[in-house]
Amino acid sequence: MKDLAFIQVATYGAALEAANIATNRPGLELLEIIPFGTYSQLVIQGEMQELISYRKVLRTADLQKSVILKNPDPRLLKAFYHLENEKPLNFLLILEDEFSGYLFEWAQKLLQKNLQFVDFRQPRFPGAFACLVMTGEDLNSVQDEMQQMEAQKIRVSFVEEMNPRFRSYFEIEP
Repeated sequence: MKDLAFIQVATYGAALEAANIATNRPGLELLEIIPFGTYSQLVIQGEMQELISYRKVLRTADLQKSVILKNPDPRLLKAFYHLENEKPLNFLLILEDEFSGYLFEWAQKLLQKNLQFVDFRQPRFPGAFACLVMTGEDLNSVQDEMQQMEAQKIRVSFVEEMNPRFRSYFEIEP
């Protein structure tokens, strides 16, 4: 998988302008424009150097936030597009933020700690927070990461000791 960029810009118009610039570059692929009313986000795929070069040509006044992931785990986009998810294990770790790029960044780190995706939601309306739900065997294994997330102002919560009825809520069969 190519590298991924998550860009937040000030308006939907700025997103369309940024999308046009991306699609004029043969090395980039526009995956998604997510409008929120007061700002918009883009998901773009390409090689790292091309993504960095692209980000530099965006108007500074419009660019609000950005994250570029090198060698993203293929499960990231599968979870984001609801193509793949796992049943809950011993706990749920829930992360929420207005910028999905930060959640993708943390998801990449948590996958390396053997956590798995349960759900990844990106509502598409103003004021909505993206929500990432991951699961694993040992909540203590991610305590340091949870503190770092909270310092970054990402909303963090967790659920332990899930009862069977609650756990079955996430066990969706095709």
